[in-house]
Order: sequence, then C-alpha cells, then structure tokens
Amino acid sequence: MVISPKNKIRLPKFIEIDDHKVTFVTDFKLLGITIDDRLNFRKHISNIIKKVNPKLYLYKKLFYLPLSVKIQFFKSFILPYFDYCSTLIIYYPKYTIQKIHTFYYTCILKLFGFCFVNQTCEDAETFLNKYKLESLEYRIFKRLGLFVHKIVDFPYSPPGLKNLLKDKSCRHTYNMRATDRFIVPKMNTSFGDATFINFFSRFANLVLSDMICLPEGEFGDSFNKDLNKFFGIFKKNFDWLTLDFGVSYHNTFI
Repeated sequence: MVISPKNKIRLPKFIEIDDHKVTFVTDFKLLGITIDDRLNFRKHISNIIKKVNPKLYLYKKLFYLPLSVKIQFFKSFILPYFDYCSTLIIYYPKYTIQKIHTFYYTCILKLFGFCFVNQTCEDAETFLNKYKLESLEYRIFKRLGLFVHKIVDFPYSPPGLKNLLKDKSCRHTYNMRATDRFIVPKMNTSFGDATFINFFSRFANLVLSDMICLPEGEFGDSFNKDLNKFFGIFKKNFDWLTLDFGVSYHNTFI
C-alpha cells in the first residue's frame, strides 16, 4: 500500500520482491482496524456504520421492549464498536471525527428518540447521565486518560510508546503542579499536533498533571473524583475532538 494524500497517483500493477509479485491495495484490516492509503480512516468509520446499521434495523422489531432492555441492548451490541481502539481518534481528520460522533448520536436517536441537534455537549451529557449513558466525547476522554496512564505507569507497556513520553522529573514525584511533567516537542506544522508524542505529552500535562504517575488504584480514584473538571480542560484544549452539535446528524445514518 502506498500512502499518499493525493487523490490520484500512478502505480504499477505490482512490484517484485525476491521473485514474488506483490500487488497494491488501497486499504487493509489490521487487528480489526481498516487502514487506508490516505490515513484518513474514512473506510474504517464506514465499516463501523455498516456493522451497526443491521443491529439498528433489528431493534425496530424490538420496539415493545422496556427502556432498560433497550439501554442494555445498546451497551452490549453497539457501544463496543465505538469503544474499540477509540484512542485512534487523535489521528482522524476533522470530517472523520464529525462522522463517527454524529453516527453515535444517530444511534441514540434511533434507539431512544433522544435528539441533541443544536444542543451543547454538556446538555447531552447531563441528559444521558439520567439513563446511565455517556456522550461519545466523555467516553473517548476517559479512554485517552486511562491509555496514557497505562503507558507511563505500567512496567510492561510498549517501550516504543513509553520512550516517546519524555518525563522531566523523577518518577513518582507528585509536587509538580506548577510545571509540565512531560516535554512537548516543537512541531513545524499543524499536523504535528496529532502525533502521538505531541498529543499525549500535552494531554498528560494539561489534563492529568501530577496524577499521571499514581499507582493504578490511586489514579482511578483521583481521575474519577474530578472527572468533570478534567473533562472541561480536555474540551477547552482539544476541542477538535468534539462534535459540532449545530450540524444535523440525520444525514449520516446510512
């Protein structure tokens, strides 16, 4: 697969490696994630929509079920598609982020009749909390926090990722609120904001602060205790990962 941002690029039909003919593909699936030759993940999101839509169609035959059963149906058979490898969202372009967010709320609309067009993320979160549900932004935020904590603190986390987060301080030193814990590299282009090292260094500094290196149990308690405060910081500094609720999401239901 040749990765290029251009729409059209001339390629031979195949290349030869040790007398073996290797053909070109425009996308392939790796551990359940569809990677395309433009790295925009549009095909991956389209595949999620194609898998979820039949389940939404099946739901129409279950309209007589009580709300509690519908919510369990949503959590068991639909949410896992949105949750799986959701931390990859930092690499999605804005239109792909918009598509996955809007389809999530389309599912909410189809399943429960809850519509959030022209409402804020806070309004959606407050409303969904009454039914023990969460906005997609909230779910992704929590997964990003747990993901970077595991990379920093777990002894067996991938060293290739762990080494990218350059810690300024000695490990498990907690009086660092006035300074950034991780070095954020300077990027020459805006594309650098979405790289692993840049995003998670800034995320850890701005959102998790000194809490990042707490042991697992203590981290979970501290993180959940002030979750709403941390979520507000996240939205303020990483607003490109959230949905524009002013956009109608009915058209994304394919």
